[in-house]
Amino acid sequence: MKILDFLTANPQGEFTKHEIKTQLVNMDKIHEKTPESSISRALTDLLNDGKIMKLDKMRMGEFDKPNHLWKLKTDND
Repeated sequence: MKILDFLTANPQGEFTKHEIKTQLVNMDKIHEKTPESSISRALTDLLNDGKIMKLDKMRMGEFDKPNHLWKLKTDND
């Protein structure tokens, strides 16, 4: 999975869904027209599978709205 691969390559990183999408587009892993709802769905699936974490921390995202940060779940978490 592209999102899991990206987070695995950046195990200490904390990213908003928009930042994840931007990185994947820049890496030519997804098309720029991929809807953010697809990114959200994939993040939820990975969260439910216990592979990633949704953090309580937030960062301002698109449209000046706070967005939750996501990160890879590691043995230390």
